[in-house]
Amino acid sequence: TSMQPTCLKPECLATYGRMQVKKQVKEEVKKLEDKQKDVPYFKKKLGEKLQAIARYLDFGKGCISCGKPPYGMVYGGHRRAKGEFSAIRFDLHNISSQCYSCNEKKSGNIDGYLAGLEERYGKGYRDYVNSLPITYKELKLNLHEIKLAYAKAVKIEGELKRNLKLLSSIVTGK
Repeated sequence: TSMQPTCLKPECLATYGRMQVKKQVKEEVKKLEDKQKDVPYFKKKLGEKLQAIARYLDFGKGCISCGKPPYGMVYGGHRRAKGEFSAIRFDLHNISSQCYSCNEKKSGNIDGYLAGLEERYGKGYRDYVNSLPITYKELKLNLHEIKLAYAKAVKIEGELKRNLKLLSSIVTGK
């Protein structure tokens, strides 16, 4: 059961929110430690969290490659393939929301991806993302470093989720 804040002052709500985030991060890390304790597992989980963060950042913007509002699963599409360039998968500049069709059926729809970046953020940013190094050095993070990065990603995702809920409640009045 989750506790409810007893004070509705903004500073009290903020303190309560921070306590909830800390609790959530501790619980998530504990669950993961109990499941498996190897570097590849945590790299995978970190990649998943970064894709979730990218989806929150792109919320309401549609697929980067075709512009259509995604239905069903929203993918974290990569400009540079994460399998081909393992370290670049952790670069948020390399991740944008994508629909199933562009991500899976069209292998990322790279031409549409680049056009979408330019339309959404401008030519300079498109050129920057397109020029990201395709030969990142392999990340040599130890298990502790990966867990710390994961815990930070969990916290950021939680903050983005709460901000989205707050914004939604302000817009809808609920």
